Amino acid sequence: MTTTALLSFGSLRTLIVASCAAFLAPLTRAQTPAGTPAAEGIGLTLNVTGSAAGKTKLKAGSAGYGEVSSGEFALNLSQSIALSPDSGLDVGLGYQRTSLDLKPEARVVPLPERLQSVTLGLGYNQKLGTDWSALVGTSAGYHTAGSSGFSKKGFGVDVFALGLYNVNPTLQLALGGGFSSLAHGLNRFGPAVGLSWQATSKWSIAFGYPTTGVTYKFSEALSLGLVGEGVFGTYYVEKDPLPGATGKPALDRTTLEYFDVRLGLAATWKITPVFSLVTKVGSVLARQYDYHQRNFKLKSEGTAAYFSLGVSRSF
Repeated sequence: MTTTALLSFGSLRTLIVASCAAFLAPLTRAQTPAGTPAAEGIGLTLNVTGSAAGKTKLKAGSAGYGEVSSGEFALNLSQSIALSPDSGLDVGLGYQRTSLDLKPEARVVPLPERLQSVTLGLGYNQKLGTDWSALVGTSAGYHTAGSSGFSKKGFGVDVFALGLYNVNPTLQLALGGGFSSLAHGLNRFGPAVGLSWQATSKWSIAFGYPTTGVTYKFSEALSLGLVGEGVFGTYYVEKDPLPGATGKPALDRTTLEYFDVRLGLAATWKITPVFSLVTKVGSVLARQYDYHQRNFKLKSEGTAAYFSLGVSRSF
């Protein structure tokens, strides 16, 4: 089977985006360090990514709450297992950490200093006929906010299902979605819709939600894309990060749902058949931190620059 689900285990929508990797192959080659393992390998892939995003001011309603910048680190190890010519499994282990720079000497931002998750995922892909195939999967793990370790109350399970249809050899459609048990607001249910069009041997276009982009392939080793994407996550908050502050509810023992929208250039350099580098540079167009159960939402004002570098090694 040529369609293989490449799983990255974090938030629900991250999982859905990763599951579309094969469907959106021209785009994801220029967007993420994930890639189909070399045919002569054992199907194991290691992805490591680091990124940084600049400062934006935050507001809740008309009240200002300082500013925040962030740094991110993610490590994913996945194993692809062919069950038959028409089906396969992907098993993965992932760790993700987002560190928020909140200026503790003048602390006014009601956010934790760290958002982190560790997850185990399983995906199954099946070819249903000449033109149809399906992807289903689940990811279970701990998602916790704060400087302490993982809490059992941060345990959550994500599930997704995705159908793929080949209109012709150059045009594919996708429709599906997923559910997150830990989330209560925008991250609880997530759609995944889109199309992928190989317009020419050099140009490819992917349009949909939550990922859209256009890619130009200079050679088999180098490609460049303009990509718009969303970054999402839901985390359990044990302690109020800013207790006693006026103008906000108590924020202990609840969940924090985070997402941002990014637009930028993504370049992929395939150094060898099993080793790749991916770099992105662009702008974070909007950030949102939502304590949905407490009806308290922080939104960004303005934009911020971001940069990321990822490496992928297949075995």
